[in-house]
Parts: sequence; C-alpha cells; structure tokens
Amino acid sequence: MTNFSPIENRDAGREEQGEPEMRSVIADFLEIGLVGNVISLCKQQPEQIAVCADLVQDERMRVRLGLAVLFEELKTCCPDELTRAVPVLSSLCKDPTDWVRGEAACLLHQTGAPEALPLLQALQNDPSPQVAALMRDLMSDGCSDYDG
Repeated sequence: MTNFSPIENRDAGREEQGEPEMRSVIADFLEIGLVGNVISLCKQQPEQIAVCADLVQDERMRVRLGLAVLFEELKTCCPDELTRAVPVLSSLCKDPTDWVRGEAACLLHQTGAPEALPLLQALQNDPSPQVAALMRDLMSDGCSDYDG
C-alpha cells in the first residue's frame, strides 16, 4: 500500500482541474481590473493565452473589456504568442450568439494571423447586422496587420 503525503494528494488530478480553475481565476482577475497580472501570466505561460481567448464567452462586460486590453498589450509585447488564441477564436466566430461572434472576431483581428483573414472577411456578411458592420469597419481600417 502506497501512502501519499498531503502535498502529493493535493496535486493529484491537477491536469484535469487546472484549466477550469485557471480560467476562473483569470476571469475574476480581469473583472476586478487586474489585467497586468494576467499579462504577466501570459508572458510566463503563453499557453494560457488560449484559455484567455475562451473567456470571450463570459457574460461579464468587465471580463471582455479586460480581454481587449490584454490582447492589445500582448500584440505589442509578444505578437507571435498571440497566435495561440487563433483556433479558439476562430471557433467562437461561428458561435450562434451574435455578441460572442463579434467579440471573438475583434480579438481575432487583433492577432493579425494571416489564417484568420478569410474568416474575418466572411464575417462582413454575418447574419447579424451589428457583427457585419463591425467587421466592415475593422476591415476597412486596413489589413496592415495581415501584411506578412
């Protein structure tokens, strides 16, 4: 029979619980304005950028505003790492909820990822007039982010 110390038991199953717990912590930090802490986290653990991207579905406006600030900062300091969000955001651009598609498309646009360009162009014809107008505005500001 193997005995585990309390520390070993505490760490058991972290792989399964880590992402939902981290997602919750990140969302709470963004909501209370601790964007700087999330920026530091993403710089140290770039894999968390995809977790952050998934928060675009969060109904709390402060969380989504924090995401916009986060992505703007990451675009400046570590643009190559920002592409980790592209698969998550691309998927969310197909979400049935209008505001989720719009929020995801805005963040996806900030990544400047060339593979995102066709999806962003297609969203200019989104069934939601607000999403379509938003994308037309973003795309008309120029696609300089997509120039290799």
